[in-house]
Amino acid sequence: MARQVLSNRSRVLLPQIKAAYEAGDRGRFDRLTKTWLSWMKLMDKVLATSGRHLLGRWLADARSWGATRAEKDQLEYDARSIITTWGGRASSEEGLHDYANREWSGLLGGLYHLRWKTYFDELSTALAAGRQPAGIDWFALEDRWARRHDSYPTRTSGDIHKLARKVRDTLTADPHQVALTASADRAAVADGRPVTVTVSFTNRNGFGPATDVSLSVDAPEGMTAEPIGTTTAASVAPGETFSASFRVTLTSAAAGELVSRVPVGASYRTGGSQGSASAAVRLMAGTGVQAPYRTASFNDAVFGQSGDGLAIEGGGADLWGGTNEFATIHRVAAFGSASVATVQVTSQDNTGGWARAGLMVRNDLSANGDGSAGYVNLAVTPSNGCALSWDADGNGKFDSIERAGSFTAPVHLRLTRSGDAYIGECSGDGVSWTTVGTATPGGVADAQDIGVFMTAANGWTGTRGIAGFQGFSVT
Repeated sequence: MARQVLSNRSRVLLPQIKAAYEAGDRGRFDRLTKTWLSWMKLMDKVLATSGRHLLGRWLADARSWGATRAEKDQLEYDARSIITTWGGRASSEEGLHDYANREWSGLLGGLYHLRWKTYFDELSTALAAGRQPAGIDWFALEDRWARRHDSYPTRTSGDIHKLARKVRDTLTADPHQVALTASADRAAVADGRPVTVTVSFTNRNGFGPATDVSLSVDAPEGMTAEPIGTTTAASVAPGETFSASFRVTLTSAAAGELVSRVPVGASYRTGGSQGSASAAVRLMAGTGVQAPYRTASFNDAVFGQSGDGLAIEGGGADLWGGTNEFATIHRVAAFGSASVATVQVTSQDNTGGWARAGLMVRNDLSANGDGSAGYVNLAVTPSNGCALSWDADGNGKFDSIERAGSFTAPVHLRLTRSGDAYIGECSGDGVSWTTVGTATPGGVADAQDIGVFMTAANGWTGTRGIAGFQGFSVT
Protein backbone atom coordinates (compact mmCIF):
# COMPACT_ATOMS: atom_id res chain seq x y z
CA MET A 1 0.00 0.00 0.00
CA ALA A 2 2.80 2.43 0.89
CA ARG A 3 4.46 1.72 -2.47
CA GLN A 4 1.23 2.34 -4.43
CA VAL A 5 0.35 5.53 -2.56
CA LEU A 6 3.81 6.97 -3.15
CA SER A 7 3.69 5.96 -6.81
CA ASN A 8 0.27 7.55 -7.31
CA ARG A 9 1.22 10.77 -5.54
CA SER A 10 4.42 11.12 -7.53
CA ARG A 11 2.34 11.46 -10.69
CA VAL A 12 0.75 14.59 -9.25
CA LEU A 13 4.16 16.27 -9.55
CA LEU A 14 4.63 15.66 -13.28
CA PRO A 15 2.17 18.30 -14.59
CA GLN A 16 3.69 20.83 -12.15
CA ILE A 17 7.23 20.00 -13.31
CA LYS A 18 6.11 20.41 -16.92
CA ALA A 19 4.40 23.74 -16.16
CA ALA A 20 7.49 25.06 -14.37
CA TYR A 21 9.70 24.15 -17.32
CA GLU A 22 7.36 25.70 -19.89
CA ALA A 23 7.18 28.88 -17.80
CA GLY A 24 10.99 29.05 -17.66
CA ASP A 25 10.88 29.01 -13.86
CA ARG A 26 14.14 27.21 -13.10
CA GLY A 27 13.93 27.66 -9.34
CA ARG A 28 10.54 26.01 -9.14
CA PHE A 29 11.57 23.35 -11.64
CA ASP A 30 14.61 22.43 -9.54
CA ARG A 31 12.59 22.29 -6.31
CA LEU A 32 9.94 20.03 -7.82
CA THR A 33 12.42 17.69 -9.48
CA LYS A 34 14.42 17.43 -6.25
CA THR A 35 11.22 16.33 -4.51
CA TRP A 36 10.48 13.82 -7.29
CA LEU A 37 13.96 12.27 -7.02
CA SER A 38 13.80 12.10 -3.22
CA TRP A 39 10.53 10.19 -3.48
CA MET A 40 12.20 7.73 -5.84
CA LYS A 41 14.83 7.03 -3.19
CA LEU A 42 12.12 6.63 -0.55
CA MET A 43 10.24 4.24 -2.85
CA ASP A 44 13.43 2.21 -3.30
CA LYS A 45 13.64 1.78 0.50
CA VAL A 46 10.01 0.66 0.64
CA LEU A 47 10.65 -1.92 -2.08
CA ALA A 48 13.73 -3.18 -0.25
CA THR A 49 11.51 -4.57 2.52
CA SER A 50 10.05 -7.16 0.10
CA GLY A 51 12.08 -10.10 -1.17
CA ARG A 52 10.01 -10.22 -4.35
CA HIS A 53 11.10 -6.68 -5.22
CA LEU A 54 14.90 -7.05 -5.02
CA LEU A 55 16.99 -6.56 -8.14
CA GLY A 56 19.87 -8.26 -6.32
CA ARG A 57 18.05 -11.61 -6.22
CA TRP A 58 17.30 -11.46 -9.94
CA LEU A 59 20.97 -10.83 -10.76
CA ALA A 60 22.30 -13.37 -8.26
CA ASP A 61 20.03 -16.07 -9.66
CA ALA A 62 21.26 -15.33 -13.18
CA ARG A 63 24.92 -15.48 -12.15
CA SER A 64 24.36 -18.77 -10.32
CA TRP A 65 23.81 -20.55 -13.63
CA GLY A 66 27.32 -19.74 -14.89
CA ALA A 67 30.26 -22.12 -14.48
CA THR A 68 32.98 -19.55 -15.12
CA ARG A 69 33.43 -15.83 -14.42
CA ALA A 70 32.87 -15.05 -18.09
CA GLU A 71 29.63 -17.08 -18.16
CA LYS A 72 28.41 -15.42 -14.97
CA ASP A 73 29.13 -11.94 -16.41
CA GLN A 74 27.32 -12.79 -19.63
CA LEU A 75 24.29 -14.15 -17.78
CA GLU A 76 24.18 -11.05 -15.59
CA TYR A 77 24.28 -8.85 -18.70
CA ASP A 78 21.41 -10.88 -20.15
CA ALA A 79 19.42 -10.48 -16.93
CA ARG A 80 20.05 -6.72 -16.81
CA SER A 81 19.35 -6.09 -20.49
CA ILE A 82 16.13 -8.11 -20.59
CA ILE A 83 14.55 -5.71 -18.08
CA THR A 84 16.00 -2.56 -19.70
CA THR A 85 17.45 -2.34 -23.24
CA TRP A 86 16.45 -5.81 -24.43
CA GLY A 87 19.83 -6.18 -26.10
CA GLY A 88 20.67 -4.07 -29.14
CA ARG A 89 19.96 -0.44 -29.98
CA ALA A 90 17.51 -1.20 -32.79
CA SER A 91 15.14 -3.33 -30.74
CA SER A 92 15.36 -0.96 -27.77
CA GLU A 93 14.56 2.16 -29.78
CA GLU A 94 11.73 0.40 -31.60
CA GLY A 95 9.90 -0.01 -28.29
CA LEU A 96 11.03 -3.37 -26.85
CA HIS A 97 12.23 -1.68 -23.71
CA ASP A 98 11.85 -1.76 -19.90
CA TYR A 99 10.26 -5.20 -20.09
CA ALA A 100 7.30 -5.42 -17.63
CA ASN A 101 8.27 -2.00 -16.18
CA ARG A 102 9.50 -3.63 -13.00
CA GLU A 103 9.51 -1.66 -9.76
CA TRP A 104 12.41 -3.32 -7.95
CA SER A 105 14.67 -1.98 -5.25
CA GLY A 106 18.03 -1.32 -6.89
CA LEU A 107 16.48 -0.79 -10.30
CA LEU A 108 14.28 2.11 -9.18
CA GLY A 109 16.93 3.75 -7.01
CA GLY A 110 19.70 2.92 -9.47
CA LEU A 111 19.05 3.05 -13.20
CA TYR A 112 15.61 4.68 -13.08
CA HIS A 113 16.86 7.39 -10.71
CA LEU A 114 19.90 7.95 -12.95
CA ARG A 115 17.71 8.35 -16.02
CA TRP A 116 15.36 10.87 -14.42
CA LYS A 117 18.23 12.83 -12.86
CA THR A 118 20.08 12.96 -16.20
CA TYR A 119 16.92 14.22 -17.90
CA PHE A 120 16.10 16.81 -15.24
CA ASP A 121 19.70 18.06 -15.08
CA GLU A 122 19.76 18.69 -18.82
CA LEU A 123 16.43 20.52 -18.75
CA SER A 124 17.62 22.67 -15.84
CA THR A 125 20.89 23.47 -17.60
CA ALA A 126 18.98 24.40 -20.76
CA LEU A 127 16.74 26.75 -18.76
CA ALA A 128 19.77 28.42 -17.24
CA ALA A 129 21.41 28.88 -20.65
CA GLY A 130 18.23 29.93 -22.43
CA ARG A 131 18.57 27.18 -25.03
CA GLN A 132 16.78 24.06 -26.20
CA PRO A 133 17.75 20.89 -24.29
CA ALA A 134 20.38 18.71 -25.90
CA GLY A 135 19.52 15.19 -27.01
CA ILE A 136 20.42 12.32 -24.68
CA ASP A 137 21.58 8.94 -25.93
CA TRP A 138 19.38 6.86 -23.65
CA PHE A 139 20.47 3.55 -25.11
CA ALA A 140 24.12 4.30 -24.42
CA LEU A 141 23.33 5.26 -20.83
CA GLU A 142 21.28 2.12 -20.23
CA ASP A 143 23.70 -0.18 -22.04
CA ARG A 144 26.53 1.01 -19.81
CA TRP A 145 24.43 0.13 -16.78
CA ALA A 146 23.53 -3.28 -18.23
CA ARG A 147 27.21 -4.14 -18.69
CA ARG A 148 28.18 -3.30 -15.12
CA HIS A 149 28.74 -5.92 -12.43
CA ASP A 150 28.18 -3.96 -9.24
CA SER A 151 26.31 -5.89 -6.58
CA TYR A 152 22.86 -5.27 -5.11
CA PRO A 153 21.42 -6.63 -1.85
CA THR A 154 19.85 -10.09 -1.94
CA ARG A 155 18.33 -9.77 1.52
CA THR A 156 15.51 -7.51 2.60
CA SER A 157 16.18 -4.45 4.73
CA GLY A 158 14.16 -1.88 6.63
CA ASP A 159 10.89 -1.96 8.59
CA ILE A 160 7.88 -1.53 6.30
CA HIS A 161 5.73 -0.20 9.17
CA LYS A 162 8.23 2.56 9.96
CA LEU A 163 8.67 3.32 6.27
CA ALA A 164 4.90 3.45 5.74
CA ARG A 165 4.69 6.05 8.50
CA LYS A 166 7.52 7.97 6.85
CA VAL A 167 5.66 7.92 3.54
CA ARG A 168 2.53 9.20 5.30
CA ASP A 169 4.43 11.96 7.12
CA THR A 170 6.33 12.97 3.96
CA LEU A 171 3.17 13.29 1.89
CA THR A 172 1.23 15.02 4.68
CA ALA A 173 3.86 17.76 4.98
CA ASP A 174 4.57 18.15 1.28
CA PRO A 175 2.97 21.29 -0.24
CA HIS A 176 2.90 20.01 -3.82
CA GLN A 177 0.00 17.56 -3.52
CA VAL A 178 -2.40 19.58 -5.63
CA ALA A 179 -3.52 19.70 -9.25
CA LEU A 180 -4.08 22.99 -11.06
CA THR A 181 -5.67 23.15 -14.50
CA ALA A 182 -6.95 25.91 -16.77
CA SER A 183 -9.36 25.87 -19.70
CA ALA A 184 -11.01 28.46 -21.94
CA ASP A 185 -14.40 28.41 -23.62
CA ARG A 186 -12.65 29.66 -26.79
CA ALA A 187 -8.98 29.88 -27.64
CA ALA A 188 -9.16 33.29 -29.36
CA VAL A 189 -9.82 36.64 -27.67
CA ALA A 190 -11.21 39.14 -30.16
CA ASP A 191 -12.49 42.70 -29.98
CA GLY A 192 -15.94 42.56 -28.37
CA ARG A 193 -15.57 38.80 -27.92
CA PRO A 194 -13.98 38.03 -24.53
CA VAL A 195 -13.01 34.56 -23.38
CA THR A 196 -13.87 32.92 -20.08
CA VAL A 197 -10.92 31.13 -18.47
CA THR A 198 -11.74 28.65 -15.73
CA VAL A 199 -9.02 27.77 -13.20
CA SER A 200 -9.55 24.60 -11.18
CA PHE A 201 -7.66 23.65 -8.02
CA THR A 202 -7.89 20.07 -6.70
CA ASN A 203 -6.51 19.05 -3.31
CA ARG A 204 -4.76 15.70 -3.84
CA ASN A 205 -3.37 15.56 -0.30
CA GLY A 206 -5.52 12.86 1.26
CA PHE A 207 -4.32 13.66 4.77
CA GLY A 208 -5.74 17.14 5.27
CA PRO A 209 -7.43 20.19 3.74
CA ALA A 210 -5.83 22.94 1.70
CA THR A 211 -6.57 26.30 3.28
CA ASP A 212 -6.39 29.96 2.24
CA VAL A 213 -6.69 29.01 -1.42
CA SER A 214 -6.44 31.89 -3.91
CA LEU A 215 -6.59 31.53 -7.72
CA SER A 216 -5.36 34.02 -10.32
CA VAL A 217 -4.80 34.66 -14.03
CA ASP A 218 -1.80 36.68 -15.20
CA ALA A 219 -2.99 38.29 -18.45
CA PRO A 220 -0.28 38.99 -21.04
CA GLU A 221 0.34 42.35 -22.66
CA GLY A 222 -2.65 43.36 -24.78
CA MET A 223 -5.19 41.49 -22.61
CA THR A 224 -6.87 42.03 -19.26
CA ALA A 225 -8.30 39.44 -16.85
CA GLU A 226 -11.13 40.19 -14.44
CA PRO A 227 -12.60 37.70 -11.95
CA ILE A 228 -16.17 36.48 -12.38
CA GLY A 229 -17.26 35.76 -8.83
CA THR A 230 -15.07 34.62 -5.96
CA THR A 231 -11.46 33.56 -6.46
CA THR A 232 -10.70 32.42 -2.89
CA ALA A 233 -11.70 29.50 -0.69
CA ALA A 234 -11.09 29.21 3.04
CA SER A 235 -10.70 25.43 2.84
CA VAL A 236 -10.70 22.72 0.17
CA ALA A 237 -11.14 19.19 1.57
CA PRO A 238 -9.06 16.22 0.38
CA GLY A 239 -10.18 15.15 -3.08
CA GLU A 240 -12.36 18.23 -3.56
CA THR A 241 -12.03 20.86 -6.32
CA PHE A 242 -12.44 24.64 -6.17
CA SER A 243 -12.85 26.58 -9.41
CA ALA A 244 -12.84 30.27 -10.31
CA SER A 245 -13.63 31.98 -13.60
CA PHE A 246 -12.03 35.01 -15.20
CA ARG A 247 -13.12 37.16 -18.15
CA VAL A 248 -10.17 37.79 -20.48
CA THR A 249 -10.60 40.76 -22.81
CA LEU A 250 -8.53 42.05 -25.71
CA THR A 251 -7.50 45.68 -25.14
CA SER A 252 -7.65 48.30 -27.86
CA ALA A 253 -3.87 48.63 -27.74
CA ALA A 254 -3.07 44.95 -28.11
CA ALA A 255 0.66 44.75 -28.68
CA GLY A 256 1.67 41.40 -27.23
CA GLU A 257 2.34 38.02 -28.83
CA LEU A 258 -0.32 36.65 -31.15
CA VAL A 259 -0.38 33.32 -29.35
CA SER A 260 0.36 33.58 -25.65
CA ARG A 261 0.90 31.10 -22.90
CA VAL A 262 -1.31 32.70 -20.25
CA PRO A 263 -0.12 31.73 -16.75
CA VAL A 264 -2.59 30.85 -14.02
CA GLY A 265 -1.63 30.38 -10.40
CA ALA A 266 -2.76 29.15 -7.01
CA SER A 267 -1.50 29.97 -3.53
CA TYR A 268 -2.57 27.91 -0.52
CA ARG A 269 -1.50 26.25 2.71
CA THR A 270 -1.37 22.50 3.28
CA GLY A 271 0.29 20.32 5.88
CA GLY A 272 1.36 23.45 7.75
CA SER A 273 3.34 24.72 4.75
CA GLN A 274 2.77 27.51 2.25
CA GLY A 275 2.38 26.19 -1.27
CA SER A 276 1.92 27.44 -4.80
CA ALA A 277 1.08 25.87 -8.14
CA SER A 278 1.09 27.11 -11.72
CA ALA A 279 -0.41 26.09 -15.03
CA ALA A 280 -1.25 27.84 -18.30
CA VAL A 281 -3.77 28.11 -21.07
CA ARG A 282 -2.94 29.13 -24.66
CA LEU A 283 -4.86 32.10 -26.03
CA MET A 284 -4.67 33.86 -29.37
CA ALA A 285 -5.14 37.59 -29.85
CA GLY A 286 -7.80 37.93 -32.55
CA THR A 287 -6.60 41.27 -33.87
CA GLY A 288 -7.73 40.75 -37.47
CA VAL A 289 -5.36 41.27 -40.41
CA GLN A 290 -4.10 44.21 -42.42
CA ALA A 291 -3.85 44.84 -46.17
CA PRO A 292 -2.83 43.25 -48.47
CA TYR A 293 -4.15 40.24 -46.59
CA ARG A 294 -7.72 39.02 -46.79
CA THR A 295 -9.44 36.28 -44.85
CA ALA A 296 -11.90 33.51 -45.62
CA SER A 297 -13.48 31.22 -43.06
CA PHE A 298 -15.39 28.01 -43.56
CA ASN A 299 -14.78 26.80 -39.98
CA ASP A 300 -15.90 29.73 -37.77
CA ALA A 301 -12.35 31.08 -37.51
CA VAL A 302 -10.74 34.06 -35.78
CA PHE A 303 -7.67 35.72 -37.30
CA GLY A 304 -4.67 37.60 -35.96
CA GLN A 305 -1.62 39.45 -37.24
CA SER A 306 1.40 41.04 -35.58
CA GLY A 307 4.08 42.17 -38.03
CA ASP A 308 4.92 39.15 -40.19
CA GLY A 309 3.34 36.80 -37.65
CA LEU A 310 -0.06 35.35 -38.52
CA ALA A 311 -2.40 33.11 -36.54
CA ILE A 312 -5.74 31.40 -37.05
CA GLU A 313 -8.01 29.85 -34.42
CA GLY A 314 -10.81 27.67 -35.72
CA GLY A 315 -12.51 24.33 -36.05
CA GLY A 316 -13.29 22.19 -39.07
CA ALA A 317 -14.28 18.55 -39.37
CA ASP A 318 -12.11 17.60 -42.36
CA LEU A 319 -10.48 18.77 -45.58
CA TRP A 320 -11.04 16.00 -48.08
CA GLY A 321 -13.60 15.09 -50.73
CA GLY A 322 -16.86 16.91 -50.18
CA THR A 323 -15.78 18.37 -46.83
CA ASN A 324 -13.93 21.69 -47.11
CA GLU A 325 -13.84 23.17 -43.62
CA PHE A 326 -10.84 25.50 -43.27
CA ALA A 327 -9.81 29.12 -42.80
CA THR A 328 -7.19 31.14 -44.64
CA ILE A 329 -5.28 34.42 -44.54
CA HIS A 330 -4.34 35.07 -48.13
CA ARG A 331 -3.29 37.44 -50.88
CA VAL A 332 -5.44 37.76 -53.98
CA ALA A 333 -4.02 36.74 -57.39
CA ALA A 334 -0.47 36.74 -56.01
CA PHE A 335 0.62 33.25 -57.13
CA GLY A 336 1.67 33.23 -60.77
CA SER A 337 2.83 30.43 -63.06
CA ALA A 338 6.46 30.64 -61.79
CA SER A 339 5.92 31.69 -58.18
CA VAL A 340 7.38 30.32 -54.94
CA ALA A 341 5.64 30.58 -51.56
CA THR A 342 7.30 29.88 -48.21
CA VAL A 343 6.21 29.99 -44.57
CA GLN A 344 7.17 28.60 -41.19
CA VAL A 345 4.37 26.92 -39.27
CA THR A 346 5.46 27.87 -35.76
CA SER A 347 2.77 26.02 -33.83
CA GLN A 348 -0.17 23.69 -34.37
CA ASP A 349 -2.62 22.33 -31.82
CA ASN A 350 -3.16 18.58 -31.95
CA THR A 351 -6.90 18.61 -32.61
CA GLY A 352 -6.67 15.43 -34.68
CA GLY A 353 -4.08 13.29 -36.42
CA TRP A 354 -4.93 14.90 -39.75
CA ALA A 355 -5.20 18.50 -38.53
CA ARG A 356 -3.46 20.64 -41.14
CA ALA A 357 -1.67 23.97 -41.17
CA GLY A 358 0.37 25.41 -44.02
CA LEU A 359 0.03 26.89 -47.50
CA MET A 360 -3.08 26.89 -49.66
CA VAL A 361 -3.55 27.88 -53.32
CA ARG A 362 -6.80 28.23 -55.25
CA ASN A 363 -8.08 30.26 -58.14
CA ASP A 364 -10.40 31.97 -55.65
CA LEU A 365 -9.95 31.28 -51.92
CA SER A 366 -13.06 33.25 -51.03
CA ALA A 367 -15.14 30.57 -52.74
CA ASN A 368 -15.67 26.99 -51.55
CA GLY A 369 -17.11 23.70 -52.73
CA ASP A 370 -17.55 23.45 -56.48
CA GLY A 371 -16.89 27.13 -57.08
CA SER A 372 -13.12 27.25 -57.53
CA ALA A 373 -10.54 25.00 -59.16
CA GLY A 374 -6.72 25.02 -59.06
CA TYR A 375 -6.92 23.73 -55.49
CA VAL A 376 -3.66 22.74 -53.68
CA ASN A 377 -2.50 22.65 -50.07
CA LEU A 378 0.86 21.84 -48.49
CA ALA A 379 0.58 21.24 -44.76
CA VAL A 380 2.10 19.78 -41.63
CA THR A 381 0.02 17.43 -39.46
CA PRO A 382 0.37 16.25 -35.84
CA SER A 383 0.58 12.55 -36.76
CA ASN A 384 1.11 12.13 -40.51
CA GLY A 385 4.12 14.26 -41.38
CA CYS A 386 3.87 16.73 -44.24
CA ALA A 387 1.09 16.30 -46.78
CA LEU A 388 0.55 17.72 -50.26
CA SER A 389 -3.09 17.52 -51.38
CA TRP A 390 -4.76 18.65 -54.59
CA ASP A 391 -7.93 18.57 -56.66
CA ALA A 392 -6.95 16.65 -59.78
CA ASP A 393 -10.17 17.08 -61.76
CA GLY A 394 -10.92 20.72 -60.89
CA ASN A 395 -14.27 20.13 -59.18
CA GLY A 396 -13.27 21.98 -56.00
CA LYS A 397 -12.70 18.86 -53.88
CA PHE A 398 -9.43 17.35 -52.72
CA ASP A 399 -8.93 13.89 -54.16
CA SER A 400 -5.14 13.32 -54.39
CA ILE A 401 -2.40 13.27 -51.76
CA GLU A 402 1.33 12.66 -51.21
CA ARG A 403 3.02 12.40 -47.78
CA ALA A 404 6.59 12.57 -46.52
CA GLY A 405 8.53 12.28 -43.28
CA SER A 406 7.43 12.51 -39.67
CA PHE A 407 7.63 16.30 -39.42
CA THR A 408 5.64 18.22 -36.81
CA ALA A 409 5.44 21.94 -36.10
CA PRO A 410 7.57 24.00 -36.04
CA VAL A 411 8.39 23.31 -39.68
CA HIS A 412 9.21 25.26 -42.84
CA LEU A 413 7.10 24.76 -45.98
CA ARG A 414 7.84 25.70 -49.59
CA LEU A 415 5.48 25.46 -52.56
CA THR A 416 6.93 26.04 -56.03
CA ARG A 417 4.74 26.46 -59.11
CA SER A 418 5.90 25.69 -62.62
CA GLY A 419 2.95 26.17 -64.93
CA ASP A 420 0.35 23.60 -63.88
CA ALA A 421 2.73 21.62 -61.61
CA TYR A 422 3.28 22.40 -57.91
CA ILE A 423 6.22 20.97 -55.97
CA GLY A 424 5.74 20.75 -52.21
CA GLU A 425 8.70 20.63 -49.81
CA CYS A 426 9.17 20.72 -46.03
CA SER A 427 12.16 21.35 -43.78
CA GLY A 428 12.95 21.28 -40.10
CA ASP A 429 15.55 24.05 -40.33
CA GLY A 430 14.74 25.95 -43.53
CA VAL A 431 18.03 24.77 -45.08
CA SER A 432 17.70 21.07 -45.88
CA TRP A 433 14.48 20.31 -47.75
CA THR A 434 12.47 17.12 -48.23
CA THR A 435 10.27 16.81 -51.32
CA VAL A 436 6.73 15.78 -50.42
CA GLY A 437 5.51 15.40 -53.98
CA THR A 438 4.27 17.14 -57.12
CA ALA A 439 0.64 18.22 -57.42
CA THR A 440 -1.15 18.55 -60.76
CA PRO A 441 -4.50 20.22 -60.04
CA GLY A 442 -7.12 20.73 -62.71
CA GLY A 443 -8.39 24.06 -64.02
CA VAL A 444 -5.61 26.33 -62.72
CA ALA A 445 -5.73 30.06 -63.49
CA ASP A 446 -2.71 32.09 -64.54
CA ALA A 447 -2.83 34.05 -61.27
CA GLN A 448 -4.17 32.41 -58.12
CA ASP A 449 -4.90 33.32 -54.53
CA ILE A 450 -2.21 32.12 -52.08
CA GLY A 451 -2.08 32.12 -48.30
CA VAL A 452 -1.73 30.26 -45.02
CA PHE A 453 -4.53 28.07 -43.73
CA MET A 454 -5.61 25.69 -40.97
CA THR A 455 -8.25 23.09 -40.30
CA ALA A 456 -8.74 21.27 -37.01
CA ALA A 457 -9.78 18.09 -38.88
CA ASN A 458 -11.56 17.13 -35.68
CA GLY A 459 -13.81 14.46 -37.16
CA TRP A 460 -16.98 16.37 -36.26
CA THR A 461 -16.16 16.55 -32.53
CA GLY A 462 -16.27 20.36 -32.46
CA THR A 463 -12.70 20.63 -31.14
CA ARG A 464 -10.99 23.90 -32.02
CA GLY A 465 -7.31 24.76 -32.27
CA ILE A 466 -4.71 27.40 -33.08
CA ALA A 467 -2.09 27.47 -35.83
CA GLY A 468 0.69 30.04 -35.88
CA PHE A 469 2.74 31.19 -38.88
CA GLN A 470 5.83 33.33 -39.42
CA GLY A 471 7.55 34.81 -42.45
CA PHE A 472 4.95 34.10 -45.15
CA SER A 473 6.35 35.24 -48.51
CA VAL A 474 5.62 34.92 -52.22
CA THR A 475 8.22 35.54 -54.92
